Amino acid sequence: MGTEIELKLVCPPAVLARVARHPAVRALKTGRARSERLVSRHFDTPDGALRSAGLALHVRRTARGWVQTLRGEGANTAGLQTRPEWNWPVGADAIEPAPLLDTPAAKALGGRKKFSALLETLVPVFESDFLHTTHPLQFPCGTRAELCVDIGEVRAGNRSEPVYEAEIELLPQ
Repeated sequence: MGTEIELKLVCPPAVLARVARHPAVRALKTGRARSERLVSRHFDTPDGALRSAGLALHVRRTARGWVQTLRGEGANTAGLQTRPEWNWPVGADAIEPAPLLDTPAAKALGGRKKFSALLETLVPVFESDFLHTTHPLQFPCGTRAELCVDIGEVRAGNRSEPVYEAEIELLPQ
């Protein structure tokens, strides 16, 4: 398990295009930006049991393959989010239940047997599709982070919403 610590900002497209070029950001950059397309399929039960328990589950396609992610409910202080996160490489865009059974989510949702049955009822809820650009940063104190700029959309059924956001995510030290 890791802990994701990030500050997420929703920006108008015109502002988002300038974020990485801001002098304060440019002073912290330590390397070249990397861009990749990220497509994620988010799952829950038909009655929203995962969401109700403060959990989020998705499978994401990256340039290196498929990754299954389970995120727990965390803290949000002044816009800074901290939450537990588990990641596993998987073979396709489908949930692999076995690794999920050894997380605190199983206990929170009634134990391994009940959680296993619940996982059998998962359905796709929505999909996100972004161009994800990552800028490596290092602060004077030595803290490493990434400025991530996401431009894309979220789709659910016949509906879609554009997404323009920037986030600064602290990296493990």
